[in-house]
Amino acid sequence: MKASAMILAHNHSSGCLKPSHQGRDLTEKMIKSGELSQKTTYNFK
Repeated sequence: MKASAMILAHNHSSGCLKPSHQGRDLTEKMIKSGELSQKTTYNFK
């Protein structure tokens, strides 16, 4: 079975609702990965 999309979800364990620099970088890399593999990417913030 092949995936047709990726769903990204995460929490803010620190309690701060502002995303960290590392979190933004990782999300950007995951979205680019989806684009390269021609997958729709859903990012739930």
